[in-house]
Amino acid sequence: MSVRKETQRVTTETGMHVCPSCSRPFVHPTDWSEAGPEHWNVELACPNCDWNGGGVFSDSAVERFDRELDRAAEEILADLEELSRSSMTEYVDRFVGALHAGQVLPEDF
Repeated sequence: MSVRKETQRVTTETGMHVCPSCSRPFVHPTDWSEAGPEHWNVELACPNCDWNGGGVFSDSAVERFDRELDRAAEEILADLEELSRSSMTEYVDRFVGALHAGQVLPEDF
């Protein structure tokens, strides 16, 4: 798998989380360092299209990016919890059905 190095730049107008190559909101930081008293040098990557890039961004742009990353993480966790709950409900329903059908015996344990 080759990693594409692009000249396209992330813009703070669309948000640092939006990929300039595929326009998907999956960009995440891979490295960062201070670039002055009010700026950060941030390396970025998009797992959707393998774009890599970055730039120097203001504190306020990085703070907005951080809030967006937190929001996305909360959304992913909520989806994971729902998926886990749904999966467990399905598992319990199948187990109860097997119990009622006499397909679970003491020697199964």
